[in-house]
Amino acid sequence: MKNKMKMKGLSTCFFIMLVSACSTQPAVKANYYLLNEASEHSAMSTDSNSKDGTLIVLEKIKLSGYLTQPNIAMQLADHQLYFSNNHIWAEKLEYGITKSLLHDLNKKSLSTRFISKDSPVKNQSSARLILEVEHFIATSNSDVILSGQYWIISNKDNDGMNINIKQDFHLSQTLEKDGYPHSVSKMRQLITDLSTEIVELSDKN
Repeated sequence: MKNKMKMKGLSTCFFIMLVSACSTQPAVKANYYLLNEASEHSAMSTDSNSKDGTLIVLEKIKLSGYLTQPNIAMQLADHQLYFSNNHIWAEKLEYGITKSLLHDLNKKSLSTRFISKDSPVKNQSSARLILEVEHFIATSNSDVILSGQYWIISNKDNDGMNINIKQDFHLSQTLEKDGYPHSVSKMRQLITDLSTEIVELSDKN
């Protein structure tokens, strides 16, 4: 009986020491990332305000559920995702995509002016751009992908709508280096690639 009590006491002490050791380990530093750069906002404002052509409102971007959390995700297999505890978006990904996409759209388009849904002149727009993002992620295949759908819908005087463009997209960039900073940089490039596609299609219509 005494031996059992002694063994139980030793086990309890060992557990307490183990927990104490874990709790005293130095915390791993969290790294925060912005998809858009601070300098992009001023450039976007300058480019968009100088245009007198078509006005298109970028509506609230819809993201897949796994993209709404702050931890940056990586696809390990077809149906397996990993979320980093130490690499985190500094703001909601929806906001980062919106700012980056507006910047690139206005930089590339010669006549069309793209504005956010919160713009005070949105009621003057002639069309809306609706974007749904299904995947925006780095993969174990050494690439990053951006996929989803977008629509450009013309406004009508009778409150109806006319879908000018409905397009699926699947874009990718190859990763040349390891690390989250490089992955985020490539993800930013994918937004630029998407803006190029949108401007080219909108100019044809």
